[in-house]
Amino acid sequence: NAGASLAGTVVDASGNVLAVWEQLDPAVNRQLIWANRGVAGGGWGTPVAISGTALASYDPSLAGNANGRGMVVWRSLDPTVGRFITMTAPFTPGAGWQAAVAIDPTEQSRAPKVVLDGTGDATAVWPRVGANAYQVWASRYR
Repeated sequence: NAGASLAGTVVDASGNVLAVWEQLDPAVNRQLIWANRGVAGGGWGTPVAISGTALASYDPSLAGNANGRGMVVWRSLDPTVGRFITMTAPFTPGAGWQAAVAIDPTEQSRAPKVVLDGTGDATAVWPRVGANAYQVWASRYR
């Protein structure tokens, strides 16, 4: 799609694919984080704006495991606090994408990254702009 920037894909043990990207949504005139799932032998589903449409969102990072679970983290510009906040949304086969939540809603964050282990536990890390220096923060999801 026009204006899309692929952030990542992961493949599970059954050959199913999760894909995540950043793309301008002209209906709301802001960048959003999109995701889709391709089922082995069944094709692609319908893309979903997992970031929602309320905040401009950037820099998605995707991780997945052999069981088909996935996790995405990104940063969203929150005009109420005037800075970028770190957001996340998990994917579970059979249930799909869960609602996005802020994991660092109060500080200026930069490009977050995420890893996922075999049981579906995720760890996200991101740099945060502190008073005098960058700080590295982390959050664990079980």
